[in-house]
Amino acid sequence: MAIVFQTKKSLSDKDTNKVSDIYLLDRRCNEVVLVSARNNSQVAGNRLSCQPRISGNGRYVSFVSSATDLVDGDTNDYDDIFVRDLDQNRTVRVNISEEGVQDNADNWKVWAYPGWGPQISWDGRFIAFFSASNQLVPNDTNNVGDIFVRDMLAHTVVRVSVSSTGGEGEYWSTGPSLSSDGRYIAFWSSSGNLVSNDSNDEGDIFVHDTLGGTTKRIETSLQGIEGSPTDRTGVISGNGRWLFFGLEREGKVVQDLSMNSTYHLVESVGDDYRAGLLDFTVPVSVSNDGSRVAFESNKDVNNGDGAYSNVFVYLRDEDIVIPLSVSPSGELGNGASGNAQISGNGRWVVFSSSASNLVEDDLNTESDDVFIVPVERRPVTP
Repeated sequence: MAIVFQTKKSLSDKDTNKVSDIYLLDRRCNEVVLVSARNNSQVAGNRLSCQPRISGNGRYVSFVSSATDLVDGDTNDYDDIFVRDLDQNRTVRVNISEEGVQDNADNWKVWAYPGWGPQISWDGRFIAFFSASNQLVPNDTNNVGDIFVRDMLAHTVVRVSVSSTGGEGEYWSTGPSLSSDGRYIAFWSSSGNLVSNDSNDEGDIFVHDTLGGTTKRIETSLQGIEGSPTDRTGVISGNGRWLFFGLEREGKVVQDLSMNSTYHLVESVGDDYRAGLLDFTVPVSVSNDGSRVAFESNKDVNNGDGAYSNVFVYLRDEDIVIPLSVSPSGELGNGASGNAQISGNGRWVVFSSSASNLVEDDLNTESDDVFIVPVERRPVTP
């Protein structure tokens, strides 16, 4: 199992830039590899890198970087999106047109927002990302940010925040979430012209099918009337069936895209413990089949306001919540925990934390650490 993370600490003698870089930990051989490195090299880039995502097969890592020396011809002086092929030591820039024209927009503030960074498919072939550039595809004239998907194998880039007839959105689209096979992309948009009869004058969550070329708006109310999503990110499960998001009146919900049915994330709505605990405000991470949901919450296990954010996993089939950022004795962490990511099979959750009581002899209190915990049991392992 491989874990990617970002750190300002140099873990390689090829990393001398003194800024944040991306690393991979291969737990099978306990090897740490520098990811944010120059093409055909193992030398770190000249500026910071962040927002890593690893493909399901562990070969490819997408990330954002302001470095100008990761690939040849990077002269736009903007942050860009890259993919590292760990087998070939190759680094490729993603946010360029099919003809190689560079991105001409400053996308940093959007990419840095939780859940809005680039997303990668299981095999690393497809990358979904936001850009405000008007140079990535032909006929991009709306002068707003859009969602794109790059096919790394076919070397094509397609705008997906469009209507089913290909019409471009009139307003901004953000927050891409990609299914494992790259077919479905969920995103948030304030555009009212992506589907017919969109009259709520609010931002909505949409799902685009790259195979059929269709875009549909997600039903945003349990009563079948137009509602207002509170989350500007809809998180789609790897199998493309389940979509998780929040509504202003109904709270956190999940939609079965195959049945077009929307449910409360916590079916036992009267249970104040689970309903309150699941009132999180940041994007969740879900297993491939959508049955397990990793999240962070400021609530404690008694549904009171906790001193710090903690990481939990919700087992939908069993309707139980398990705290993960806990000490060996079961106490919640004594520092903030977050950035939870669950493995595709739902067995492992990785998160960062400033807590010093999750494992023994954690003495580096000036910086966060990255932890991994098996869902089947409580203790955290480094």
